[in-house]
Amino acid sequence: MKIFYINLILIICTLTQLHAQVEKISYRGWTDCYRISNKHCEVIVGASCGGRVLSFSLNGQNVIYENQVQNGKLLKDWEKKRFDPDAGRFDFGPESTTQPIHAKTWMGKWEAEIIDRQTLRLISMPDTLLGLECIREFKLHADSAILIVSQTAINITDKPLIRHFWGRTLVIPGGTLFMPINPKSSFEHGWGRFLWDPNRIESPAELDERVKVKHQIFTFHAVGKTLKGGTDATDGWMAYAVNDLVFLKQFKVNINQDYSGSDHMTGIFYSNGKFCELEPCSPTYNIVAGDSIEFSERWELKTISAMEITNKTILELIRKK
Repeated sequence: MKIFYINLILIICTLTQLHAQVEKISYRGWTDCYRISNKHCEVIVGASCGGRVLSFSLNGQNVIYENQVQNGKLLKDWEKKRFDPDAGRFDFGPESTTQPIHAKTWMGKWEAEIIDRQTLRLISMPDTLLGLECIREFKLHADSAILIVSQTAINITDKPLIRHFWGRTLVIPGGTLFMPINPKSSFEHGWGRFLWDPNRIESPAELDERVKVKHQIFTFHAVGKTLKGGTDATDGWMAYAVNDLVFLKQFKVNINQDYSGSDHMTGIFYSNGKFCELEPCSPTYNIVAGDSIEFSERWELKTISAMEITNKTILELIRKK
């Protein structure tokens, strides 16, 4: 009888695994894309255009912002006329240092390897200007809309580098962003707003009608004019609710480490009416030659009626991880 139950468990596990698969496809004009899917969820990753997540969908509903004008464009096109790429990007900071030198990891070709029925690994070309060679692994749970994105960056220079991981996921506009507030925040009102000319950060009261801060939760309605801000929360999550979907991002915050490269923020957002950008940040590292750093994000999609979305609902989803 014991052997029977062991075999039954093995059969069930095998059948569950069969729901997941990784396959090479063409998507939006790129021939070097990979679909990771199960019976509920689909992730499409572009290997030839910066190692981006081009689509993340639950039951056919995609939360990722797509700009069809960019279809099929590669590094050579970006170098001729620079543009802001769409979809689920991954980047490095500090921004003032890395933005002029990140071309190969930002828009270049990545080598792809299918690890198993749930996992895709991408390896960047050595980026001598940025000083890094990078590895990304995308692992979709076999039977749910949970994606683990694991990143490694190796210092390929002969000198120390100051770098941090900077997630930059563009999602469709019109939804509501949720972020935790640090009760011991260094910002007077729990969050900071970025301003330019000159570059600075202010800690405003709730002057913008799209912003609400209640019960240590920051919310923002992603419509209208440009707003960029963030918090120094230690909880390690962001959420975005749109079209009866909730997109959860969770990541580790190291409270005893340095976040100066991201202006002491652990989570940043940017919204301009066309898209909303969700930007988790890792600590800022001093990476010695030959050493590496790591950072992971846990992405999850849930279907919940927009009428039921509240701060309490979001917190319950986070706690059910």
